[in-house]
Amino acid sequence: MSEKPRQKKWLSAIAEAAEEQGVSLPPFHVHGMGCARSVHVADGRFITFKRRLVPAAQAEVDGIEWSLWLEQNDLPTPIAAFREPLEPKPENVAETLSLLRGWLVDGWSPDETKIAVGQHPRARVVEEMAH
Repeated sequence: MSEKPRQKKWLSAIAEAAEEQGVSLPPFHVHGMGCARSVHVADGRFITFKRRLVPAAQAEVDGIEWSLWLEQNDLPTPIAAFREPLEPKPENVAETLSLLRGWLVDGWSPDETKIAVGQHPRARVVEEMAH
C-alpha cells in the first residue's frame, strides 16, 4: 500500500527539480506494483522507475531503480540502470535529474549514457535481452 506515495515523492521531486531548471521531461505514468514509465520521446527513448516488491527492511536497502531504455522496431533494449534511496534527497534528485536529462532531453548516445551512469555510485549492470 505504500508504493504510490513513494513513487509520487520521487516523481514529484524530479518534476519539481526539472521545472526549477527549465528542463522539459516527458510525463511518467504509474503502472502500479511499484512501477512507473515515462512517455517515449521521439527516438524511442524512455525510462522506468521501480521499487522491488520485497519486505520494507529489504526495500530500505535496495531503494528504487531507474532504468534507461531504447526501443527500436518495437524491441526495448536496456541501456543503463542505477539505484537511489527510497526517499529522495536533494543531492540524489539532482544527480538523477542530470542522468534523465542527458538520456531523454540532451540525446546522449547509448555509450555516453553507459559511461555517465557507470560513474553513479549505485550503477547496476544491465544485460541486453535476447531478441
